[in-house]
Amino acid sequence: MKPIVRKDMATAVTVADLIMEQTRVWDVDKLKENMSVMDVEDVLKIKLSSQPMEDLNAWAFERNGVYLVCSAYKLLKDIQMSEADHVEGGTTSSEGLGQWWRHLWKMKIPPKVRIFWWRAIHSFLPAKAVLLGHHIVKEGHCNDYGHSSESIFHTMFECSYAHRFWECIKELTGLKPPRLHPDTWAKDLLVGQSDKIGTQEPDWWIDLHYGEMV
Repeated sequence: MKPIVRKDMATAVTVADLIMEQTRVWDVDKLKENMSVMDVEDVLKIKLSSQPMEDLNAWAFERNGVYLVCSAYKLLKDIQMSEADHVEGGTTSSEGLGQWWRHLWKMKIPPKVRIFWWRAIHSFLPAKAVLLGHHIVKEGHCNDYGHSSESIFHTMFECSYAHRFWECIKELTGLKPPRLHPDTWAKDLLVGQSDKIGTQEPDWWIDLHYGEMV
């Protein structure tokens, strides 16, 4: 696995630095010192071998850690598309997003909310369409809704579960999600709705809802 966030004060360099040598179990204190809470939870799910093994370099963009030319090509294309989006969006959009990120990281909100937005922006949430793109599942349609692609946007706003969730939120608070484009919804919320997010925290609602569905 590839950690979502590496803390500024992290000291671990290799996996061995996070394992208690005598007992061959994860060193929880060191994990917490070097990683986010979400990463620590994922690491603790990994069973360690009773036999010591040397660390090795692994390609983070394949589940088995093996470097593939096609995987590197896909990564390069993703980077090029991301850079093109920034150019097309203009300097103002890029600066606005950067300013909101800085604002987000200073807010007194649970770390999982910040991590959720980072994952959403980078398509690192386990919607079926995303998993299909990484060859983790064989099909990417929504079982409940019958939609051809269970994208992150579909999971959050279009699925029948999402509809019921937002109806409940509207009944409780009077709020409803704004009209959003399927390709840019996360960035639009961060930049265009930043003033509302700071007080109403719809990102927390979305995070909670997504956790329930997953």
